[in-house]
Amino acid sequence: MRRDRASLADLAARGLHVERLRFRPQSLRVASTSTQRVVLTVVDVLMPYELHTARGSLVANRPGRGATTWRVTLVHSSAGWRLYDVAAL
Repeated sequence: MRRDRASLADLAARGLHVERLRFRPQSLRVASTSTQRVVLTVVDVLMPYELHTARGSLVANRPGRGATTWRVTLVHSSAGWRLYDVAAL
């Protein structure tokens, strides 16, 4: 999440925002479970997206990326299930 926030902060500092950002899930498998933690193996595809100025002008088209496998870890807390970590495999 820190990386995502840093990327978004960088875009905002440059006066840009992302449009048409979509992830297409390909598969999901439960890798392990316990009462406090669930680890998933997720494969997704990032579809092509666009960068725009605050006024809506198109700055760039980005190609997206092919299928990528992720390890997604969820943990149970007093507030319920929360995303703990996402790591590329």
